[in-house]
Parts: sequence; C-alpha cells; structure tokens
Amino acid sequence: MLIDGLEDEAVAEDGDEVAEDEPQDLEAKEEDVPPQISLHAYSGSATPKMLRVDGMIKRRVVRILIDTGSTHNFLDERLVKQIGLIAEPTLGFDVALGDRATLRAEGICRGITLTIQGSQFKLDLYPLALRGADLVLGTQWLQSLGPVTFDFAEMWVTFRRSGRRVRLDGIRPSPRAALQPLVGLPGPDAHSYLMQLLPLSTETTTEAGIPTDLAALLQGFADLFEEPHGLPPEREHDHHIEIVPGAEPANVRPYRYPHV
Repeated sequence: MLIDGLEDEAVAEDGDEVAEDEPQDLEAKEEDVPPQISLHAYSGSATPKMLRVDGMIKRRVVRILIDTGSTHNFLDERLVKQIGLIAEPTLGFDVALGDRATLRAEGICRGITLTIQGSQFKLDLYPLALRGADLVLGTQWLQSLGPVTFDFAEMWVTFRRSGRRVRLDGIRPSPRAALQPLVGLPGPDAHSYLMQLLPLSTETTTEAGIPTDLAALLQGFADLFEEPHGLPPEREHDHHIEIVPGAEPANVRPYRYPHV
C-alpha cells in the first residue's frame, strides 16, 4: 500500500534532527476535510489496517495507533495535564465518529516533540477524550512523511527522510489460544476456570447503586429527602374548598377543544 503525501521540510532519525509538520489548525483548515476519527482508533482496538507502536513525549511512554482512517492527530485529553502540555484555546469543533456520532473537542497542543523508535517528530495534537490509545496519528501526520509504504502483514511502515530509509515496526498482537488444544491440557483430576476481563467504570457507586456524589447530597439534606412514615402533620390553618350547598358535580357532554 503506497500513500502519497506532502514533501517534508526536516529530517527525523536517530534523534539528531526533528521533523516539523506544517501547523494545521482546524479553524483555518479547508472545509472539505472535516476532522474524523475511526471507531476502532477511538476505542483503542487495533484492526488489520492499523499499527500499534510505543512512543515518548517528555519522558512519558505513550501508546500510539497509526490509523489511516483518522484525519488528524488526537491526544487523550487526560494526558495534557499529566504530561504538562499547554493546550492553546480554540473554538470548539466536532469530530466525526463513525457515520453519525460526533465528539466535541477544543484546543490544540502545538509543536509537541514525539519520539518513536529513535526518530523524532514535531507535530500538532488535538486533545480528545480517547478510550484506548494515548495518541492517534492520522493522515495529517502520514501526509507530512511523503510517500509511505505499509506492510500490514509484517506490521511495519517505511518512508524516506533526507535520502535515508526510516522503518517503524508495529507491536504484534499476542497469539490467541484455540479452544480445542486447551481442552486436552488439564489432567483427569484437574480443575479448569474460565476468566474474562471486563473494563471497570470510573464512577464509584454505593451499595444501593447510587453514585457517591448523589449519596453525599442526599446525606447532607436528609431531613428533606427522608421518606414519610405517616400522614402529614396537622397545620394551624386548614385550607379547604367550600362547596355550595346542594351543588352537584359538573355533567357536560364531551366536546372538542379548539386548537391553539
């Protein structure tokens, strides 16, 4: 697979020189390329047309997905404060997720130096609430490399910088064990257990299933939210509706109300 991109202006290998991507602001970007992130990149689940690599930003290891289905470079917004990056304020913009859903994002981190396997790149990152990877590199980054060659079977990508060939090797997924070979592993008296990993929700709840922030509110105003144990207390004044002696309930035939 060959992807033609823009000509780069700097070199990135062995950490000697830093490749500078042309700054790209979504506010000034052409309208025919709306920001978009693939559903798999957003959730962090790699596909056969993605490469997963490890990089480093300010001595912080970040998990990277190189995704041809995403348009821009998106950084998990939680890492902006953790790494100590400065996000330049911008107008809010929508990022398309799949066919219909959209994500709201704002801000841009300019000129961030990213190191991948000894090569350094300076690029602009857009904070976004990602669920899996720390960083998604889309076509915004791939176009800055010039002609790019992917080998998804061998999990690598190559491009040239100042006449030298640069190759980034992706992380191969762990092999999956088949069920049939596993059946014959235990002995006749062995016990087998099936375990499944499930993501945990970041929201903590009480034993009754009430979120902790709501439980604190209910506890602070317990006198207002206490369930009644009987009839309402007697009041000094009894407000009642006086009925005219001999009056009968209203009895009229049904009729249509006029439209307002």
